[in-house]
Amino acid sequence: GICPHVYREEYRSSPKHGLVSSRNRNGDLAVVYEYDMAPEELPLSDYFPPGSGRRTRRELKETLLRRPHFEQIPILRCSSHRNSAPDEFASSEDTFRNLTTDGVVYWSGRYWEENWLADVPYCCRQANVLFGLRGPPFHSGRAPTNSEAVDLRPWANAFGDFPWWWLPMFGDRVGFAPALQRAACLAPFSSLARGNSIQLGKEAWWVDGIVQLQGHITTDNNLMYEQSRRANTVRAMKGLPIHRKVKYAAWLSGTIWEAPINDVTGWLVWHYVDGSEIRVPLVYGRTTGRFWADLEQLGRESTFVEPVWKAFETKADCGIDRWIRLFRQEWTNPRAEIEVESLDFIVSEDSPASPFLVSLNAAR
Repeated sequence: GICPHVYREEYRSSPKHGLVSSRNRNGDLAVVYEYDMAPEELPLSDYFPPGSGRRTRRELKETLLRRPHFEQIPILRCSSHRNSAPDEFASSEDTFRNLTTDGVVYWSGRYWEENWLADVPYCCRQANVLFGLRGPPFHSGRAPTNSEAVDLRPWANAFGDFPWWWLPMFGDRVGFAPALQRAACLAPFSSLARGNSIQLGKEAWWVDGIVQLQGHITTDNNLMYEQSRRANTVRAMKGLPIHRKVKYAAWLSGTIWEAPINDVTGWLVWHYVDGSEIRVPLVYGRTTGRFWADLEQLGRESTFVEPVWKAFETKADCGIDRWIRLFRQEWTNPRAEIEVESLDFIVSEDSPASPFLVSLNAAR
């Protein structure tokens, strides 16, 4: 299709942007809409695992189009229509009109994925899909067999046995000089995301996917390896049915990024049948912490809470010596005589930490 901007039919039209484009050598002509199935090689090879081989835009899109929610994925994109865009997009320099395989047109910013975070997190639509990252639903389909386990399947929005929060390779630098490590994940936490009960000490935990929230988003590119630079998932999960009296609860959690000690990263909000609620904070360094930690980070954690589970990964295996860990938090319900109706998991948007839940027990 010939884009109207070629004939100057669109006011303020412009084909220029900084994204990967099919308008490239051996790609599409500048006069046509950008075809997201072009056979050009993805320019992210430095972030792929060693030995990954050649990967193309076409492979990425073909993989996405075979997965649930394929109808959201654009096959044509154009940045030349800001004049006819809705107000929320019209003033942006990164406004795109997207066309799907179903013939649906929708508007987005630079990253179309951010429109659908509740369905599929941003990082689960990126190059990760070329390396085995599974798509929705992000659980096994099996109900918990532990009597105290809270069923988190309605909230599960990622699998933890592959980097759900970044590309397969992760930088630890500013700029583009390679200094890469394999992005951390929870694969060492055995049987993760397959619907199983895991014993830690005397406590059983039902593990079936994870629940990830999005913390503060930075606009400083120098912090790209210390905080999120864009929305990767949603800010809150709400209304999980509980429908039981709860004497005490405990949960396994972690965060993606570091935060100041005593920073509130988010809350579990317990809603009672009488309409009241109690907000229980997840506090960085006291009840939770970043789930991956190199030796330099550990040196800053002398007063840190001890993880309930950890595993060591070597530089030979992943590019850096580091620990993968999870943290346990317990809460005693001061209103145990009142039935808990539902639960919310809400992020603190001022904190960069971006917390996640792996499992939750609620004892009667």
